Amino acid sequence: MCPIVLELAIVASVFGLYRAGRTISRDAADRALRNAADVVHLERSLGIFHEQSVQAWAMRSQTLVEFLNRYYVSVHFPVTIAFLVWAYLRHIEAYRLVRTWFVGVTLAALALHVAFPLAPPRMTAGFVDTLRVFGPRIYTADPQRSVANQFAAMPSLHFGWALMLGVSVVAIKRTNLSLLALAHPMVTLVAIVATGNHYWLDAIVVALLAVAAGWMVLMAHARAVEMLPHAVSTAALAPALSPARPHALTSALTPALTHAITQEAALIPPPASAPIRPPAGPPAWLLPTPRPAASAHQARGRCHRHHPPAANTAPDERDLAHAGDRAHPMGRAPSRHA
Repeated sequence: MCPIVLELAIVASVFGLYRAGRTISRDAADRALRNAADVVHLERSLGIFHEQSVQAWAMRSQTLVEFLNRYYVSVHFPVTIAFLVWAYLRHIEAYRLVRTWFVGVTLAALALHVAFPLAPPRMTAGFVDTLRVFGPRIYTADPQRSVANQFAAMPSLHFGWALMLGVSVVAIKRTNLSLLALAHPMVTLVAIVATGNHYWLDAIVVALLAVAAGWMVLMAHARAVEMLPHAVSTAALAPALSPARPHALTSALTPALTHAITQEAALIPPPASAPIRPPAGPPAWLLPTPRPAASAHQARGRCHRHHPPAANTAPDERDLAHAGDRAHPMGRAPSRHA
């Protein structure tokens, strides 16, 4: 599969899950309003419930509130998509890390949207729905008939994506000018609160998710970098070990790295065939210990012990005569002188 098609499929799948997940809990109005009351109570106890003050400040200027409305509606998706395309075309290695980061945070946020439906501040007393009053209107009056899930306030993916985008630009470019990218999450944070679409806790929770997911992505990347030298050495030896079947690890590496490995492996001479040798004998420790050669005197003594010398075995005439008497049928052999 073409790499760009694969990336588009990944982004489209996550976006599809994002849209589908926002519609799962849109009917949980009562539960979402109870959760909103709990969030307000928690923020009051923490001393950070100032969303009404921020909205009142923004509404002092119709131009400002209309700008924040437009920023909330029109900048979220286009800027995120433009950033991902730029990172893919200009910084492909960084893009893979950023894409994994975005996917992880988005999936975690979708799970929280379903587990903890939350009504936004504009649906509670004391807040103004600035999108309905000043436009543009993107939500229906009845949340249960809305295509999108209006109870997906916790956590705020508006702020989460903007925060990850700004941090990623600074990390990729590492210039003073790149610090301007951090203005995007700051303006987004003001916009989501001033328009009555999110609480401070919505932004805090998604920031914590981004930190946790980013740490896991960086740890996994560092682990992969540590294992890369071993993978490169294994892939470089693969053509010599198996010329007919490329090593599976080679295909898993990036095309540029695979090309470099192939060029490096071409310089490695094939292993010379070793001559066939007869099997070696038993090890030395199994052979009997050689004994020193015996002297001539010792050899004669050893021979006498095993084969004692016989007496004079030459028969005399009396033995022969007696033997003849025993053998003669008459008992005595005739004398030769008879």
